[in-house]
Amino acid sequence: MAEKNTEYNPVKQGPYKSYLRHDYQYHIKNRESSVEKNMLFDLGLNIAAVALLSIQHSGKLSKTSMDELYLWNQVEDVSNSKFFIASGVPLVVQLVSLASKRFSLDLEFWKMINNVLLASFLVKLYHILRKVNVSVFVSAAITCMFSQVSLFQELVYTFNLDTYHLLALALLVLHWRELQGSKDFSIKWFINMSFVSLSLIFSTSGKFIGLVSWLWFFIISLKAFCTLVGDIEVSMFQLFVHFFVRFFFFVVLPFSTIYMSYCQLFNAFDVETPELALMSSSFQHYVMGLHENVPSAIRNGSTIRLRHVNSLGGYLAPLEVQYTDTNDSLVTISNNPNDEASYWIIELVRDISSKKLPSNYSLSNSDRLKLRNKKTGQLLRGSEDKPPVSDKEYDRRVSNTGDWGFSGDQDETWKLDILSAPTLRERLIPFKHRFMLYNPARRCSLLSHDVNMPNWANNDQEVLCVESAVIDRASFYIDFVADPNLEILDAETDTYRWSSSFPTYKLVLEYLQVQFKIDKGQAIHFEKESDEEGQNLSEHYLFFPLRFQESNRIGRLLWIGSTVAVGLYALIQTYLWMNWSIYEDNLLGKKSLELMREEVSFESFLGWFLHLFIFNFSLHKNFSVIQYLAAFFYAVNTLAQFLGI
Repeated sequence: MAEKNTEYNPVKQGPYKSYLRHDYQYHIKNRESSVEKNMLFDLGLNIAAVALLSIQHSGKLSKTSMDELYLWNQVEDVSNSKFFIASGVPLVVQLVSLASKRFSLDLEFWKMINNVLLASFLVKLYHILRKVNVSVFVSAAITCMFSQVSLFQELVYTFNLDTYHLLALALLVLHWRELQGSKDFSIKWFINMSFVSLSLIFSTSGKFIGLVSWLWFFIISLKAFCTLVGDIEVSMFQLFVHFFVRFFFFVVLPFSTIYMSYCQLFNAFDVETPELALMSSSFQHYVMGLHENVPSAIRNGSTIRLRHVNSLGGYLAPLEVQYTDTNDSLVTISNNPNDEASYWIIELVRDISSKKLPSNYSLSNSDRLKLRNKKTGQLLRGSEDKPPVSDKEYDRRVSNTGDWGFSGDQDETWKLDILSAPTLRERLIPFKHRFMLYNPARRCSLLSHDVNMPNWANNDQEVLCVESAVIDRASFYIDFVADPNLEILDAETDTYRWSSSFPTYKLVLEYLQVQFKIDKGQAIHFEKESDEEGQNLSEHYLFFPLRFQESNRIGRLLWIGSTVAVGLYALIQTYLWMNWSIYEDNLLGKKSLELMREEVSFESFLGWFLHLFIFNFSLHKNFSVIQYLAAFFYAVNTLAQFLGI
């Protein structure tokens, strides 16, 4: 290949070993013709691709899947200021909602726009291959074959976030390549830097796998910066400028945009929905203004609501399900705070030797109490029986027993242990204090863990009593208090006073944690023989490219070729690494084009590996074959480097 300067040598001899000049790609002459660089050429390709995709799948426009409805409901929730928990970073959903509300756009419109985005991706894929000097024939062939892969075909005429992520990845790779080939601090350099940053924002602002895309880019940009540091012709001042500019465009701008999208989402919330029950009381207060005028003192006869600290929702409540061996009712952790079963009446237990409790006595640390359910009148009980699911020796059953006339005994008595209480008789305050409930008769603590009950128990979380309980799993707090003795509350003395401010970043972190917990909570629990999907998801994802059966012949050829390419690349690099010697100078004699191919191959293989490997930590129902498309995109780029030699 001809270079801009035939005498240009990308490798220079240093004091001890040779080093690579950081701007060597600027001197590589690109094969793209003036026609290919023309915007009308891109426009023509886009129109042709949109027409082809639309004709092939014209029947899909009138069909709408449950996934599309779920995503569209989130768009409408943003428009209607309803609280919801987004399935990913909400920026794309917010932009779609803003445009839909402003121009009265419906779901069918966005399904058609999706075809335009898919066509744009194909055009960008073609340009990516041409930027690394792959021939016109190979670039066009790979692009056409990619459009026929069933993974890609499934996205046509659908409203989804995968298309946005895929297009953002293509733009990221394309403009990163152009940035590497731009002269430092030139106008073109800053333009491409801006486009790279914008691509990073959109690649991370729809699906959580976009964070893997950012990690991939961080690694390759760090590698490029190391090359920059190794170039002794670059001054210290230039290094500092490069560092701060890259840090701003690659880290600060993308993550500050994501942060602002969450803040904007919180500011827009105005209508309560059932999903709000999954958030903490602090989040509910500072975002939605809930939990005002709650009594700060908990007295004998007060009605309270108990929340498990380490659970989504986490409301302690009985079910109308009885144990077969007793008349006791099952107790679980539910997500319904409005059910009367989630409320409990405090009945303080005093020692025989103690005097009658004063009417204004507040529940304090070490007090003994009984919890009577407001709906059923039954008392919370610990027993030696086995819990419904767990079967360890130290596991004991928690249930509801008796009726309104039952006064209870030792099994129904619980001791209050406030965590980190500064004094032995610290007064219990709602929202503020975390505490454990200890059953002295059974010598165990009330606990809940990440074990869900079967369908007959609404898949609620199991509650049991355990010796030496883990504090995180046995911690509760009170998020509702109603005192029958106080008809009118004095706001100055009797209500819980929230802090006037709360760090926004803590709200964002909690929302993110809930998003991931919901994602994790959708784990597959069914039997393998009863669900084929369960068999597929239980296998190792790294073998997914070998398992998938591509239905289209052209797509199958590209699928096999890309899988062979990444495998061959891994073998070659393993061989080179095993034969590497610290005394050999591996850079001497290499040309710019050869070095660029090595760099592109590494970036493509790394992208394939990271975007596939992440699913090993994500065994849940959200996984689908479509999510391999990002990794497949990088695998195809790896294949192109072998074909372009």
